[in-house]
Amino acid sequence: MKKRTALHVFLAACLILVGTTAGRAQEKNLFQGITIKLGLGTDALSRNVQWDKGPDGSKLKAYNVTLASEFEFPIDLTLGLFAGLNFSDFNGLLFRNLPFSLNYQAGAVKGVVLGAELRKGLFSFGDFETEATARFVSSFGSTKKWPIEGFAVPGETRGKPKWSQLDAGASLVYTAYKKFRPYLGLSLSWLWGEFQMKETMGDLQGTQLRKLSQKGLVRMSLGTTFQWTRRFGFRGEAGIVPVKGGTDLSASLRLLYGF
Repeated sequence: MKKRTALHVFLAACLILVGTTAGRAQEKNLFQGITIKLGLGTDALSRNVQWDKGPDGSKLKAYNVTLASEFEFPIDLTLGLFAGLNFSDFNGLLFRNLPFSLNYQAGAVKGVVLGAELRKGLFSFGDFETEATARFVSSFGSTKKWPIEGFAVPGETRGKPKWSQLDAGASLVYTAYKKFRPYLGLSLSWLWGEFQMKETMGDLQGTQLRKLSQKGLVRMSLGTTFQWTRRFGFRGEAGIVPVKGGTDLSASLRLLYGF
């Protein structure tokens, strides 16, 4: 999915989730009884990606440490925002259109990650509740440089990645317990981005831009929220995306304190 199209899907999902609350929002003040939660979060993922929609493939491994916030509205709508540090590893990525071909093995690139997520309760039956969910994450890597050794003249490479991920789907929540709310989720998970590499070797210079996209699309998840005390709680989730010849994995944890 192209970047612009994916963003349109995310915005449309947000509008649908918010739009379904319009009637109830007219009956009560949207900001009356809102719960604000602040805390820390961490995320990890390992995804198989393809480059330039061709046969070349590698893995994106990423780890985030974030400051997280959640705003719970009294209309079964939760908005989450988070921002922090990101470490993205693209080992195994090939650059062939440089003065000297390069197999990237320089490890994780530091960067900044920003994201938002929405959860909207839809309907309940018995001890179960359904939720619509949407989550968008963007990572902006810093420029990483390292020398090229073993040649008569000095050389240097500079790499800078960025990537985004969009998940949109639904989950089934078990609500029989007072503090403990386990859930199963099913969503579509798009991933796209790019890695720009610049190489300088004496008088020779070259730049190559490689664009990535996901291999697997359907994501299944298992998670839970646990309200330990009236103010303190956490939310954890693990997910898989089946792909040909393997499985993509992800995990996240949020520790939140309510006001």
